[in-house]
Parts: sequence; C-alpha cells; structure tokens
Amino acid sequence: MVRAAEAALAEPEARYQGVLSFTDPNHGTRIKKAEFNGLLGQIPNLSDWNTAAAATRGEVAELLAQLLAITRGAQSIHWSRLSGSPAT
Repeated sequence: MVRAAEAALAEPEARYQGVLSFTDPNHGTRIKKAEFNGLLGQIPNLSDWNTAAAATRGEVAELLAQLLAITRGAQSIHWSRLSGSPAT
C-alpha cells in the first residue's frame, strides 16, 4: 500500500524512531514511512504487530482508512466511523 501511495506520503525525518523495527532489507523503509505518516496509528498493540505476517482484512482496512484520511486532509479515521457507527 505504501508503494502505491508513495507520492501522497511524507518522507520520514532521518532521526525518526517509531515503535516498529525498520531493519527488514526489503520492507523496512516502507514500514518506517507507513508508521511516520500515521497509517498504522489505529493498529492495536502496534509494538507487538508482526510486520512479516500477512495483514488481516481488518488491518488492511485500517491502513486504507488512514491513507484515505491523509489524502483527504483529515487527521485520522477511526474504524467505527467507517462502519456507520457514531463517532465516540
């Protein structure tokens, strides 16, 4: 998703340190960019998230929701707003 949205996402600051590991030689820079831009902001227990595992449908939906928020100029979209539930 980060690769497809490259132009819409800001480059992380050189000293940026998130909670995930960015050492993966194939995906580390994209993981860092996703975290820096807030795409992973609503993932529960992010520090325990396995970036090497396939994302669940819910996780993919969350990433897409955050990407839509970024491209539309919003701060963040909580999943409950996408499901039609009233925002809390």
